[in-house]
Amino acid sequence: MVSKTATVIVLAVLLILALIGVLNFGYGTGGYTTTVTTAITTTATTMKPVTYTTTVTTYMPTTVASTTMVVLTETVTKTVTRTATVTYTTTAPQGQVSATPLIDKNYFTTLLNHIEKATTSIHVIMYVVKYDPKEYNDPVNQILNGLASAYQRGVDVKVIVDDETYKSYPQTIEFLKSHEIPVKLDEKSSKRTHAKIIIIDGKIVFIGSHNWTESALTYNHEASVLINSQEIAKAFEEYFQNIWDNGRTV
Repeated sequence: MVSKTATVIVLAVLLILALIGVLNFGYGTGGYTTTVTTAITTTATTMKPVTYTTTVTTYMPTTVASTTMVVLTETVTKTVTRTATVTYTTTAPQGQVSATPLIDKNYFTTLLNHIEKATTSIHVIMYVVKYDPKEYNDPVNQILNGLASAYQRGVDVKVIVDDETYKSYPQTIEFLKSHEIPVKLDEKSSKRTHAKIIIIDGKIVFIGSHNWTESALTYNHEASVLINSQEIAKAFEEYFQNIWDNGRTV
C-alpha cells in the first residue's frame, strides 16, 4: 500500500504540471491575443479594414490528475484596420504648349500673318536684317512694313540686331528709325548676337535658322519653329530684355 506521504507528493507534482500548463498555454484565461503586423506600399494614405483568419493551437493537460496532452485548435476571424502612408510628388502642368515646324518659305508667310495680328508686343532679336529700298515686294521689306504698321497701331515693337546688320545694311537701321521703331545693338561690338528670335504678344515665339534676308526667306533651305507657350515666351522675353537693357542705342 502506498503511503499517505507518497500520495501527497504525486498529487503535488500533478498540480504543479497543471499550473505550468495554465501559465504557458493560457488555459482558463478566457481568450487569446493575436498581433498582426502588415507593411504595404500604396499611392496614398489609406485607412482600409482588412479581414484575416488565424489559427490558434493550444496544448494543455486533460486533467490535473493526468499528464496526457490534448491539442485544441480554434479558428478566429477578426477585422483590423491598417494604415499605409506614402510620399509622392506630382508635377502640375505649366500650360499648353504647341509647336509648328516652319520649313523654308513657310516661315515668311506664317510670321507675317502673326505680325499683322499682334495686339500688344513684338520683340525681335535678329542677326541679319537686309532691307532693300529698291524692291518693294522683297519679303524682308514686307516684314519691316508689318512692324511699322504694328507700331503705328500701338503695339510695343523693339528690335535688336547684330553689328553685321549695322555695318553691312545701314538702310535697315534708317528704315527702323524713320518709322520711330526702337532699335539697339547688343552690349559691345566684340559680341556676336547670332540669335533669330521673335516674341509676339508674350505667348508666340519664332526661333530657328531664318535670318531676315531675301535669300533666307525665299531660296535657302532653312528650318525654324513656331512655339505657342506663355511659359516659353516668358523665358525668351527675359533673354530679350537682358540684351535690350545692356544694348547700345543707334
